[in-house]
Amino acid sequence: MPAGSRLLEQQTLAAGHTCSYSDRMDPSGKVALITGAAGGLGRAFSRALLTAGAKIVASDADEAAGKKAVEELENQFGKGKVLFVKADVTNSSSLEEAFKTAKSTFNRLDIVINNAGMMRDSAWEKDIDVNMKGVVHGILLAYKYMGKQNGGAGGLVVNLSSTAGLEAVPQMAIYCGTKHAVCAMTRSYGDELHVNQTGVRMVAVCPGPTDTPMATEAHHYCLHDYAKQSLIDGIAAFGPLDTTDSVAQSLMTVIRDGKSGSVWAAYHNKTREIVYQRLVQ
Repeated sequence: MPAGSRLLEQQTLAAGHTCSYSDRMDPSGKVALITGAAGGLGRAFSRALLTAGAKIVASDADEAAGKKAVEELENQFGKGKVLFVKADVTNSSSLEEAFKTAKSTFNRLDIVINNAGMMRDSAWEKDIDVNMKGVVHGILLAYKYMGKQNGGAGGLVVNLSSTAGLEAVPQMAIYCGTKHAVCAMTRSYGDELHVNQTGVRMVAVCPGPTDTPMATEAHHYCLHDYAKQSLIDGIAAFGPLDTTDSVAQSLMTVIRDGKSGSVWAAYHNKTREIVYQRLVQ
């Protein structure tokens, strides 16, 4: 987070493994499942994908907020293009209901966006359950329902990390660790070893501080009281909070053009691929 601007000043395109599956996807006509869809980023992602011609399965643990979000989307984009499924990403069986609904309703599933997340180190076990286990559940279910080894047509998984997954964030150390894990899983599962077997590509998007309660209220959920003011100051030093719509535009860029295994920073209206130095060339 606070150190992210230094990291992004050093970005160049990263080299990665070449997979035999195309690294381009046109969202038009596709079906996307989005977790955490009732929140600010989830709603913005839904709007961007619907605008691009996709259909949406919106899932969230908050049923009332999820249904309200879908109602707003239906008012804007019409009925039959988006539906809500209550799902808890920390429970694989619960999340699987959203995958089943996507296949039974639209007869296909092309994109999975593991967006559900939280930044509350004061409830660090929940941090880990949502940010790490939730993403693992989404990845494994994507393999089950999209993987060619199970009769699927392949597809794309987008994992939401954070600029906190690119740098040290001492004020929210456990959250930071979970987001680093998301980047590492994306790079590992995005490798040709998996892609050539499953047909499922994987990318990660790392937003900076965004104008949502997760960022504006984060200092209330520090595990260590002495870190609160430092977190407030650090987020302020990052500059103006990004809008959810600007992050959604970065998401669309990565969906369309991101190589499997790539990790992308998305902040201040810029979308940049991250460099990772390989220990073994």
